[in-house]
Amino acid sequence: MIRLLEQYWHIINGTHYGLAIVYPHYIQEKIFPPFFDDLIQNVQELLIENHFYWQQLLWISFTVLIISNIRHYFCRYIVNFLIENHYLLERDRKRFSGNIWDSVFYLHTVLLARFICIRLQLLNDENDTKFLWLNNEETVGVDSFLIRLLYLIDMANYLHSAHYIIFIDQWDKDSPMMIVHHVIAAFMLTISYIIHMERIGVVMIYLLEICEVCYFIRCLSKLQIHLLQRHLNPLRLLVFSVLIIVWYYNRLYRYPIIILQSSIEFGFNQLINMKQVAIYILLYYLTLIIQLFNIYWAIQLIRVIIRIFRKGLENIEDFREFHHHHHHHHDHHCQHDQQNKLNNGNIFENFLQINDEKKYIAS
Repeated sequence: MIRLLEQYWHIINGTHYGLAIVYPHYIQEKIFPPFFDDLIQNVQELLIENHFYWQQLLWISFTVLIISNIRHYFCRYIVNFLIENHYLLERDRKRFSGNIWDSVFYLHTVLLARFICIRLQLLNDENDTKFLWLNNEETVGVDSFLIRLLYLIDMANYLHSAHYIIFIDQWDKDSPMMIVHHVIAAFMLTISYIIHMERIGVVMIYLLEICEVCYFIRCLSKLQIHLLQRHLNPLRLLVFSVLIIVWYYNRLYRYPIIILQSSIEFGFNQLINMKQVAIYILLYYLTLIIQLFNIYWAIQLIRVIIRIFRKGLENIEDFREFHHHHHHHHDHHCQHDQQNKLNNGNIFENFLQINDEKKYIAS
């Protein structure tokens, strides 16, 4: 814990020193132009050099259509099959459809990202931190193809998810936050792509989306399979415990130490030699915003756990939906809690009842 606090302090201090002292000093000495002037110039040059990225935009649009259709038909046929064969209740259709898709999709992106990390040794502690920020133009062959494939499907899914939240999903108080998160995530991938720093994007996808797999996989508790239902409570407790461990380890420990700290060290060593300084600075700001999301949702998890042990809730709500349901159905919850305590008798038994109703969460 002490080491973690030291790392956080180093990140905060390094961020302040780099962005509030060193970078403004370079601008004042006219080594770099002002941030927005530099950013506009960088973007204009990149657009012209890459023919406005029209091929990449076409590929992204095409992939969004493919993912949208795959999701539609996958959820439609899988869920219909489960309901028709009495493996799933009709009332769980909508929530299960979204969650099972997220489970399958993120499982694929995590496995692909992990495979790339192993091939390129991106998570090898012996490597210099700048290894994560090397120009990916040096990566060729199969590795380059896999990185581009991962980027393409992940950006397309974030854009599709943002559209889904806005126009299809039930709107709640956290929907704007989720939209902002998805847009920022897609924007980060875009920026790292155009300045050829895709390696750091691959590591981010792996660290963040492995948490999504652990979260969404809880939807399987809705399946009406005898063996599953027979051991449902221990399995729910196991999955929830794994989620807590994976979430805190990857989002509050590995993400800041690997992503933020390496970007600070790389920036201090390579800033003077960079061509697109303003874009790199913008990318770092976005990684900080993602970390704020990580901290916010970690706090919500703590609040849910505390409330479970205090109130003995029958269901562990989604930590973004919980407050919404609490305000609108307070009387119902009070009656339900009283009846639940009579039926179950202790907090631990209530703790085992985990509800997997889940809305989109980021990465």
